[in-house]
Amino acid sequence: MSKQELKDSLAALRRELATLGPEAAAARTRLAALVDEVEQELEALETDADHASLMDKLQQQVEAFEVEHPRVTNILNDIMVTLSNLGI
Repeated sequence: MSKQELKDSLAALRRELATLGPEAAAARTRLAALVDEVEQELEALETDADHASLMDKLQQQVEAFEVEHPRVTNILNDIMVTLSNLGI
């Protein structure tokens, strides 16, 4: 997956988050902030420690969403694989 495809996946995740009901408001807010962070990271490409922290946050969100929101989980997994392939 290219950097542009990753950006497309992040946009798809934002669209999917918008469809979540009010019961997922807190999770939606956390994930939206995480998407912002991934987008900033793609632009800045800072230190490896920052990348590890970002990957840890993504993994935590994937685990939290696995059961209730499988589409969000699939998109997050795609994003994590792409970040890893990009060396982030």
